[in-house]
Amino acid sequence: MKPATLLSIAVSAASVAVLALPCVAAQDSVLAEDDFSTDQLASDWTWVRQDEAGWRLADGKLAIRTRGQLWGRENSQRNVLLLANPSPLPNAVAAELTVDAGLAMTHAYEHGGLIWYFDDDHWVTLTQLNHVQHETQKIMLVHESDGRGRDRASKAVPFQGEKVELRLERRGAEFTGYFRPPGAEAWQRLGTVELEHSGSTPTFGVVAGQGKHDEWHWVEFDDFRVLALP
Repeated sequence: MKPATLLSIAVSAASVAVLALPCVAAQDSVLAEDDFSTDQLASDWTWVRQDEAGWRLADGKLAIRTRGQLWGRENSQRNVLLLANPSPLPNAVAAELTVDAGLAMTHAYEHGGLIWYFDDDHWVTLTQLNHVQHETQKIMLVHESDGRGRDRASKAVPFQGEKVELRLERRGAEFTGYFRPPGAEAWQRLGTVELEHSGSTPTFGVVAGQGKHDEWHWVEFDDFRVLALP
């Protein structure tokens, strides 16, 4: 099967309306998308610490094992999947992703979702997370700067569903997280964090992590999309 190719062109607002893509507002322009429906990963992706045994494409979804973490200076998270951009993304941009953790996440802080990534010590994540201390799963927005996680800037809300759609918007140094259950029309705003960094060119990506080393837990992903915002 021919591998999927991410769209590298911006389309007009009228074109988006005609395509009738789910989860996309009419004024947003699609810059890239991948539904992970093929048996090969598109060439527009690149890995950080790839572990070939820890990811797969199957049944029209991407699955990544929850292994390692980016929190603090450990930087052991495997299979951080990043969109390879030929040019910097605009200052007003968003990414959307469907996350299906099912009943896989049982370890404290196991998670899967979106990342805005400069490097291992500068990033923003919007994830579905297993918060064992509070006996619930949550949607969490958090960032790290200079290798120091910013707990005070973290935002979290309880979420009991197995599947969720996530949207991470970037406007300059501000990052706002949204979520909604599949089939819902309205996005629910989670909160906003700030991150400024002048290092390497940042990009969006997909992450899953903080599972136990001796367990094989998988989070599934679908319908990744990057949008230019008005």
